[in-house]
Amino acid sequence: MIWVLVSSLIIRICSDLGFKFAVNRLNFDSASSVIPNFLKMLSTPVIWIAGLLAICNFWLWGMVLSNFDLSFAYPLFSICFVLIMIGGKVFFQEQLDTYKWVGMGLISFGSLILVFGL
Repeated sequence: MIWVLVSSLIIRICSDLGFKFAVNRLNFDSASSVIPNFLKMLSTPVIWIAGLLAICNFWLWGMVLSNFDLSFAYPLFSICFVLIMIGGKVFFQEQLDTYKWVGMGLISFGSLILVFGL
């Protein structure tokens, strides 16, 4: 059943990066821009793909929770934060300062402890 957990993690990361890609060039800086930007966002195929991935992730997450302890699965899912931040750096040229790298290292180390019982 580990494939369900890994699939759920990968789909979650792709979904979040897809949502970011769909809204990356939109500017929600005023109340009057919300509706036009929302409609523009809905017209991009990426938002629909990301939404479908989110639905798939919801289904897979249910499978994960039915097969793994919540005390294992949920903390392990924090590795998504690390991989999404790296995806932001790679795909959107976002800045990762020292504090973010340290935080990602701590999350990764915590996930290793969780998985391998170090």
